[in-house]
Formats: sequence, C-alpha cells, structure tokens
Amino acid sequence: MPVHELGLLFAGLRAGQVVAGPRGVLPAPESFDRHLRVKLESIRVLTIAKRLVLIRHGDDPPDDRVATFAALRGWELDFRRPFKGDDLGCLDESVVGTVVYGGPFVADQTEEHSFLLAEHRWMEDCLERDVPLLGICQGAQSLAHVLGARVGPPESGRSEFGYYEVHATEEGRDLLPEPLFFAQSHFHGFDISVGAVRLAYSDTFPNQAFRYGKYAYGFQFHPEVT
Repeated sequence: MPVHELGLLFAGLRAGQVVAGPRGVLPAPESFDRHLRVKLESIRVLTIAKRLVLIRHGDDPPDDRVATFAALRGWELDFRRPFKGDDLGCLDESVVGTVVYGGPFVADQTEEHSFLLAEHRWMEDCLERDVPLLGICQGAQSLAHVLGARVGPPESGRSEFGYYEVHATEEGRDLLPEPLFFAQSHFHGFDISVGAVRLAYSDTFPNQAFRYGKYAYGFQFHPEVT
C-alpha cells in the first residue's frame, strides 16, 4: 500500500495507546486497536528520506502523537510557524505530507492574519498534487474554508472544551469503528463542502471529521493529544 494511504490519517492513533475520557484514562477498544494495527502495519517503510511539514500556530512542544508517529516512521519533521514569519517554501518531491494544527486564529480572517493566505495556498497545492493533508481543529476549518465551506461559530452558540464522545457516520466507520472520547477545544466549526464526505459527529457539533478526495482529511477534534 502506498504511503499516501492512511499514513497521516492514523498519525498518532497508534495501537496500544490509551484514550482519555471524562471518566479517566480508558484503554482503546480492542476492535479499534486491531483496526489501527492492521492499517499501520500496511504502510510501507520509506527507503529515502521524506519530510512531513508540520504547520503550527503556537509554541507547544513537538511531542504529540503526530510527531511521535512520524519520527518512528523515519520521516524528517519540518516544523513551520507562518504566524511567526516562517516561509513554507516549495512543495517538492521531498514532502510526504502536511499536518496543519489547531490554534487561536479564525480560518477565514485573512485580512487580520495575512499569514493564513500562505497556509491556504499551501493547502491548495497539496490538494492539487494529491499530497496527503491532515487538518486538525483550526487546520480542519482552514481546509473547509479552502474548499469553499462556511466556517465560524455555530448558530447554537455552543462550544466544546474538554473530552467529548465522537461517533462515526456510515461513511466514517473505517476511520472510527467505535465511538471514542477525544479532546476538544473550539468555539468554531465548519460546514461540509461540496464534494467532501462527512465522517464523524458529536452531540454538540454535527461535523467532526470529513474527507476530501483520497488524501485530505479534516478533524475538528484533537487525536494528536497525548
């Protein structure tokens, strides 16, 4: 199986990890564990150096599940912080994929935060060239925005801060065979763009995950949190 398939999708959700929920630390369900083990073992080990571009919106330590998974695969971790002036450079053959993390910025406020324009252009290039792309929280909202969907606060005025149970849609059962609790930290959400597939929901926010094409995913929740 090519590295494009599921390499980023399951970044950090490694077999044997635990899931923190409102009742404490819970072992990952066995079926989810088996599912991830099969997926991860199917990913081909790269024979040449590849870099994973990690777009951050803060100064958090680089020890989340995404970075850990990528390091174990032997990928070069290329952290970029455009909000601090970092240039994203060129999307060349060395890029195995991109992860756009969460942050405090509003995805469509490009006039106030011009660096978001560079991030959005990078994401558009990834989509055009079928480079695997994972957006988390704000990153998912940016991906939805790039695809033409509405982003912003829900009409309900509700938010999610803490751990919430996330359920798969029928199309998302390969991603999430059983409901799981994930960390959430957001006021805003996203609509599902034309051509995208809704994969997950919570009781508070109807759109928790989506896929666009084969290699682009957006997660409103935080699977990278340890």
